Amino acid sequence: MPQKSKAESVASGADAFGPLGGLFMAVPRMQATAASMILKQQKEIFEFLSHRCERDLEFIERLGKVDDASKVPGLWSKFVQGASQDYADEARKCVDVGSRSAAEMVEQIKDIQTDTPKMAA
Repeated sequence: MPQKSKAESVASGADAFGPLGGLFMAVPRMQATAASMILKQQKEIFEFLSHRCERDLEFIERLGKVDDASKVPGLWSKFVQGASQDYADEARKCVDVGSRSAAEMVEQIKDIQTDTPKMAA
């Protein structure tokens, strides 16, 4: 079997770092995972803020149309109740995302640890 040149090995996807290649690539993989998680969480936050702005605008419009001051406490109560529920739901989502993210990172670290002894051999 003819040996490949170093350039051919790299071009064909062979590991240029030999047995340590997996270890070197672990950091970029973890960084990519972290960046992906952060961007997904930011997207969720922006969607939530958009939703809350819509609800806030609806409240302001209803408040501006009130013709009887006795209706204001009821409107306010309903608004605060809805906003509180929305924020509680969003906080729960953030905790869930954080937990999943931490679990994913732990799995990647475990994979690195199991690969490290193989590289040393």
